[in-house]
Amino acid sequence: MKIYFIFVLLLFDILKLSGTEQIKTDEEMLYDCLKQTGEKIAVEILKQQIDSIYIETSSISKDDNSNFILMEGIANGLKNETGRLFIMNKEKESSIPILAYTILFQKITVEEKKRLLSESFIKRKAQVRVAFRVFSPSTGEVLIAKEIENSIGDEISKKAYTNLNKKNIESGTFFLNLVEPVVVTAIVAGLMYLFYSKKNSK
Repeated sequence: MKIYFIFVLLLFDILKLSGTEQIKTDEEMLYDCLKQTGEKIAVEILKQQIDSIYIETSSISKDDNSNFILMEGIANGLKNETGRLFIMNKEKESSIPILAYTILFQKITVEEKKRLLSESFIKRKAQVRVAFRVFSPSTGEVLIAKEIENSIGDEISKKAYTNLNKKNIESGTFFLNLVEPVVVTAIVAGLMYLFYSKKNSK
């Protein structure tokens, strides 16, 4: 019974590693988290029956990727429900509500974990918190004032994570794709042999 259990564990680990070509970098994972946060902000805006909104230019004045990724998430979230996002034009008066936001923090934690009978794996978690408010340009009334927090995570093998950081993920995946079918076939054949040999011995 123990031998069966070990074979199953090995098969599971190999199949799990076969998806390494889909692994995203830490930065890409953080951007996905930011984009999802933007979509959540859009949901909160739409809940208030607001389908068109200006974004305050001070929110996007910083020339960094995080602000633009977050804005992309907000815009996509609104467009999915026929909403619209505009860049505020200070020279033009409008009654459309204004959105202002601040990214309070964004981080990704990486932790190495040990696994019995297998190699170590990496547990990653991306976290983002954004404070935002929506207010009326004519009266200054605050229509929404909230904080949105979002997180996503995954688990990958230590080897895959090391390859990812070394920019060698393609060569590592290519080698794995060559070896994987042979190893899986050998494990399945071994399981079948053990099963039938045990059955015949009875």
